[in-house]
Amino acid sequence: MRCCITFAALMAAVLSGPLNAESLRLSVELFGGSSYSFKTPLTVQQDGQPDIEVSPAWETRAFEESPYYAIRLGLAHKRPVWELQFLHHKIYLSNPTPELQRFEISHGLNLVTVNRVFPVGLVDLRVGAGAALAHSESIVRGQFEGGTGGLFEGYHLTGPVLMGGAGMQWFLLGGLYAAVEGQLTVVWVSVPVANGRARTTNIALQGLLGLGYRF
Repeated sequence: MRCCITFAALMAAVLSGPLNAESLRLSVELFGGSSYSFKTPLTVQQDGQPDIEVSPAWETRAFEESPYYAIRLGLAHKRPVWELQFLHHKIYLSNPTPELQRFEISHGLNLVTVNRVFPVGLVDLRVGAGAALAHSESIVRGQFEGGTGGLFEGYHLTGPVLMGGAGMQWFLLGGLYAAVEGQLTVVWVSVPVANGRARTTNIALQGLLGLGYRF
């Protein structure tokens, strides 16, 4: 809801100037893809226990469980473009330790950003900022935490998001087009574990391939 309100406010700002039918364009895009997350320190803190420090190896497993995808709404008043983006990012810890037996944010490290796009020739450059909504599952020292009790039954606002990327589009028929894009995302993550919290900064390359329609 907050994201929709933000996007509506941005649209109102863009539309505040004089418009005509030629200058206002709406777009809807749906992407699949995958990601690569860099190794950044993961710290797990539990009450009454020493901290666990891990140099994590992350996997995306884009087509397992809840799949990796992105949805985007765009609004252009001449140039540049404003967008609202929802990216369903995923991370699985692939090098567990005897104390940290399982850690994943597989039902979504969901990145919600408001983007601005700057067309440069055939390439669209974009920057964005927003917040992450995460659903984590973990087993720490034999204790399971499924992320319950937060926003929307297990989802937690976990930290800010920054994004930068570049992409291209190829029109197919009428307003229908194919799109390919790469993004670099930075997310500050803080999620619950049993009797404590896990914290990391997720830095990831996102590869997106999909279809869009411009009205």
